[in-house]
Amino acid sequence: MIKQTLFLFLPILFLLGGCAQKEVEVDYNPRVKITHYQTFRVAERLDAKLSELDLRRVRRAVTVVLKEKGYRPAPTADFTARIDGMIVRDVPSQISFGFGFGGYGPHGGGELGTALTPTEDKLSLRLDMVDTHNRVFWSASLFEKLPAFKTPQARARFFYQAVEKLLRRFPPRP
Repeated sequence: MIKQTLFLFLPILFLLGGCAQKEVEVDYNPRVKITHYQTFRVAERLDAKLSELDLRRVRRAVTVVLKEKGYRPAPTADFTARIDGMIVRDVPSQISFGFGFGGYGPHGGGELGTALTPTEDKLSLRLDMVDTHNRVFWSASLFEKLPAFKTPQARARFFYQAVEKLLRRFPPRP
């Protein structure tokens, strides 16, 4: 009875483990006095591989979130929020499905089995904060499943939430 119960719940545990989101990776230079910075501008790396529409969504989200944190946009700024990102297509999922059947006994038998490993698209997004000498002093990145979007508004919401996650720990608390 215990083996049957365990056998039934084991696939559920694997599914839940495969759905876990990775945290945002943050790195920074602790010697930089970020509290002195008041103004920012937003730019993207020249080799960023997001579509123009998605880059515009990310730029807008970075501007909104940094303004909410008390920073002001300015053409000549204390720092630049530099966007880098791409959509990675057909990443193998951590979830696999399988089935099979077979026989056992004195009459012989055979086995047949198959497995399916679905793929998914992922967003790779990085935000570097760069000082006026073009040195990165704070950086955050995430790698997250890209859902199927039904509307452009849903896609904009997704990118806004991704930027919020990236900037959640900016500026770092001493």
